[in-house]
Amino acid sequence: GIIDGTMDNVLETVGNAQISTSVVKYGSGSMYFDGTTDALSMPNSPVLQLGSADFTCEFWAYRLAATNMTWVFLNGNSSNFAALRLDTDTSGNIFLLMSTSGSAWAINTSGSAVLPLSTWTHIAAVRFGGTMRLYVNGVALISTTISGSLTAGTSQQVGANFGATQVVNGYVDDLRLTNGIARYISNFTPPQVALPRQ
Repeated sequence: GIIDGTMDNVLETVGNAQISTSVVKYGSGSMYFDGTTDALSMPNSPVLQLGSADFTCEFWAYRLAATNMTWVFLNGNSSNFAALRLDTDTSGNIFLLMSTSGSAWAINTSGSAVLPLSTWTHIAAVRFGGTMRLYVNGVALISTTISGSLTAGTSQQVGANFGATQVVNGYVDDLRLTNGIARYISNFTPPQVALPRQ
């Protein structure tokens, strides 16, 4: 099973999402998604509602195939709008998508870097006040403004969007959502060890 190290959320595996011990960034295991119906699902919780507060969502991604993938889908709905959605397209371009209404995107933009195949890449989406940034390997590729409260959807997934039409074929390691804190407000060196459980 895949567990939440903070013990704040119950995580449910969808398909045959599982722990891999063969491709790991830190520690002894990573999350593996095979590109079919795999995902990690979380019941809706106040802990996961981003609202208008600062937050940091970060993880290591290891992309195996040139397909459209949704890595993180938080507070989403059946129309596939979400408070925070992080995608890559077939070329590996990284997209930051955020909705405040649940019916349109307040932010829908891609970074200039490409997520390579078969390589661990650190991704961090950070809201700090009215600024939203997407960092790849510690470098801010997207910096834009955001105002208001993010949509309060009820679908929370890692590895797929709603309906699993864009599923990850690859690995995710050291995923951490920090609600209420912007951990990075300028370019930084990605974590060199596993993140603490807190």
